[in-house]
Amino acid sequence: MISSLLKRSPLQKKIGAMTIGRSTGSLFALFVAMMLTRLLPEDLYGAYRKLWLIYGVSSPVFVSTLVSTLYYRGGVSDDKSIPIWVNFFIGIGYALLVGVLAYGGAGLWARLFNAPDLVDSFRNFAGFIMLNTFAGIAEPMFVLIDRKKWYLSYSLFYNIIQSFFIIIPFYLGLSLEDVALWIMVGPALRLLFLLYVMFRHVGTPPSWPKIMQEFPSSLKYGTGIILTAFIGMSISDVDKWVVGNFFESNVIYAIYAVGARKIPFVSVLSASISSSLVVHYGKQLQDYRFEPLLKAIKKNTNYLSLLLFPLIVFLFVYADDIMVLIFQKYRESAPVFRIYLISVVSNIFFPQTVLKGLGLSHVEARFVAVELIINIVLSIILVQTLGMLGPAIATLIGMLIYTFSLMFYCKSKFGIRIIRFLPTRKLWWMIFSLSLTGIIFYGLKTNLSGLLAMGISLLVLGITMLGHLKMYRSMMVSK
Repeated sequence: MISSLLKRSPLQKKIGAMTIGRSTGSLFALFVAMMLTRLLPEDLYGAYRKLWLIYGVSSPVFVSTLVSTLYYRGGVSDDKSIPIWVNFFIGIGYALLVGVLAYGGAGLWARLFNAPDLVDSFRNFAGFIMLNTFAGIAEPMFVLIDRKKWYLSYSLFYNIIQSFFIIIPFYLGLSLEDVALWIMVGPALRLLFLLYVMFRHVGTPPSWPKIMQEFPSSLKYGTGIILTAFIGMSISDVDKWVVGNFFESNVIYAIYAVGARKIPFVSVLSASISSSLVVHYGKQLQDYRFEPLLKAIKKNTNYLSLLLFPLIVFLFVYADDIMVLIFQKYRESAPVFRIYLISVVSNIFFPQTVLKGLGLSHVEARFVAVELIINIVLSIILVQTLGMLGPAIATLIGMLIYTFSLMFYCKSKFGIRIIRFLPTRKLWWMIFSLSLTGIIFYGLKTNLSGLLAMGISLLVLGITMLGHLKMYRSMMVSK
């Protein structure tokens, strides 16, 4: 199956490899969540999820910066080993900075997340955060040296090891402080393998003049990405911060955190497509040749909309049953999950790819900053009137404003019409017809037993997706 996905065009190979690799991480994260919600009481699981809040405001910021910078610089460089090594050294600095912030700020994080008993856990978790940040260069390095299958194997084995060292310690009854130490084993092994690949297959570090020639460009581009990534990660977790601060109970936080998740592969696929497009069309964008990129964006948006909209309808109708099926005792998380489902719509559009490809990461950062402000203000207001649902709704509104603001910017600055980022108009009737599919799903749910209704609905879902794809392909052939 993996081989069939990779035997395509160079662009499709990049998208396929990154999507599979990143999906591996998302699926294993879901598996770990499924196991822990069964192993742990709600209070302890809520405390464990709060532990990851410190990760969310630190490591992903710099990992995202390394990944985005290396894809961009590697896409426009003739000798890809130079930006790889330069960003490797930058990654060392990022890792040390994150480690200091995580360990030294443990008391602050405990107060911020309303968890005074987690100070020692936060300190122990700093090692994982530091090692994981240092290893953040792995994905773009494998892609740039054209070792995509290596990357897939690497992702699979790493996630197996990481899952093992999370689940087993909890199963053995270890404390949260001890589990935070055991989690370090995964990224430590990951880093050792990364060092082996760097020296064996990328080559020895380039000369000092070459490093200094590339260093300012990578650092400058990365600086814009840092701000964008930091605000972006803040946006993804600000609703959880608000819930953690307004509700002292770890149980309530656990209920919210379980529901506040997107379909695992959607954001992964969207990010993979965006990164691949930047690498593939980077040099053309430097000459302001937008047309090839816009055609690729349109094609990917069409396919994503045809696949995702039917799935969103199905998950929306069966959200409460799915929460119980996957997480066993979190039916109360379904309303939050439904709101997050709607936010998935923003993942099928790619206006940010234009800015990243042009090296305008600092411009994107401004729009992300506006999204964060809107999200924080609305979350604080709505949590007081709508409870747990308030921050989720604020997140949805902020995402939609950000996405469409970028489209308007591309229109005013580069003359790219908004319609170029939307699905082809001939597909809109298929998307709107899904309201009928939703009625069918709801009718089955109310008149049949849970599993039987879901089984039949899944069959209808599959037929709908295949029918839409077939009609779209026929439309493209006739065109």
